[in-house]
Amino acid sequence: MALLSTRQQFFHELGHVLYHYGDQQELPKSFKDLQEYKARNFALHYAIPTFMLHHLDLPESRFAAIEYIATTFQVTYEFAKERLTHFENQITGALFLKELNMHFTNHQQIQEQPDSIDLYDDLPFWEQPDFKSFLADLEKAGFKENEIKNIVNQIKRKEAATHSQQGN
Repeated sequence: MALLSTRQQFFHELGHVLYHYGDQQELPKSFKDLQEYKARNFALHYAIPTFMLHHLDLPESRFAAIEYIATTFQVTYEFAKERLTHFENQITGALFLKELNMHFTNHQQIQEQPDSIDLYDDLPFWEQPDFKSFLADLEKAGFKENEIKNIVNQIKRKEAATHSQQGN
């Protein structure tokens, strides 16, 4: 059990290293809480990727599904339970949005196939498959690694500025 908890803590701390910088002690409590939430979310998705969950044949019993996820991904039961809840919320939210769109557009049936649900919606843009594909295209086009990093950092700064302006 200690090894599983250590792995999860490692993924959490890796999220801080990859997405946060500066001295957290200097930040307001709400911002520290946000960073902790983001690091936890990163750990959940890094340890148990959405695309892998999507391809698993999960047992019908919730308890059995959580046990299966915990064993498959070598995480604790509670960690697997939290990740399964995230996964279920992604699917439920996507289906609800489709139903809502159907209601407001007066369609009698859902137009998209169920496999077109965006299971990556809760990931930061730089972790989403489409953006990773975009980065791969930049590499193929001859962009250097530092140029790509600069582009990503500019987008992150712009996104952070947009979020801070919306919060004011």
